Amino acid sequence: MCYNSRRINNFKQIRNVKQISLFIQITGGINMEIDNWISGYKVRAFPWVDGKHIYFNVQYYEAGQSICKPPIWDKTVYITDNEAGRNLVNNFTHSLVECVASMKIADHTKVVITA
Repeated sequence: MCYNSRRINNFKQIRNVKQISLFIQITGGINMEIDNWISGYKVRAFPWVDGKHIYFNVQYYEAGQSICKPPIWDKTVYITDNEAGRNLVNNFTHSLVECVASMKIADHTKVVITA
């Protein structure tokens, strides 16, 4: 479970290809959790509780606005949790964020994206 006498606790610690394959063997896959600022948006993504989808949330805050206050807008989509969906979230995150940000989603509407 160790590589170079160092425990790999999360994906951010991985520095090379051997460590990536070891991490995948240990955890059973790539960490699907995102909680970061991407392209000026606050983005959260993680496997949804139903086991069939990936929750993908994009929030927009006004420049200088406190994140303690509600965002200007908040959009959520669900990505089908399969190999193509995980690839979309992991490798095309910026494009996905821009796509969701430009979508017009009506209130109380569930949007599912199948890649």
